[in-house]
Amino acid sequence: MSRQAKVRKIQKFPKVRQFLPVVEDQKTLGPVFLKLEEWEAIRLKDQENLRQEDCAQRMEVSRQTFQNILESDRRTVSTALVDGLPLLIEGGDYTTENCRFFCPNCHTEYDVRCTKDRKICPRCGEKQVVCIKERKECEQWYKNGVPQSMTLPKRVEKP
Repeated sequence: MSRQAKVRKIQKFPKVRQFLPVVEDQKTLGPVFLKLEEWEAIRLKDQENLRQEDCAQRMEVSRQTFQNILESDRRTVSTALVDGLPLLIEGGDYTTENCRFFCPNCHTEYDVRCTKDRKICPRCGEKQVVCIKERKECEQWYKNGVPQSMTLPKRVEKP
């Protein structure tokens, strides 16, 4: 039996969720996706200039897991830049400090520790759990515990 996926803790949400290249021809391949935990890894390591050990501690993962996330996100960003592809920030296995759920069956409030905690109460196994939205910014990323899909705006052509 495989181990449960542990969620990564993020402290902030990005202000912008997509980056679109300005290209002359309309033939463009599909977008590349950057997960929220990958965005957080870039923010901590490159923006805040923290050591990998400190970044891993903030995200509540091992240093090796942080390194793996960082390698993945840098590959994604470089693909978008080099190939001129749209970059969309969405999805992933993450939680925030205020990401809490409530189980109406056993009346338990709990923090999300694993991916499945968003769907099943870790105490009683109830499948009808409810997200307690303590932070408004969470609403733009999740609605009823389901990541919101994003639509690409139409490209702006050069005059």
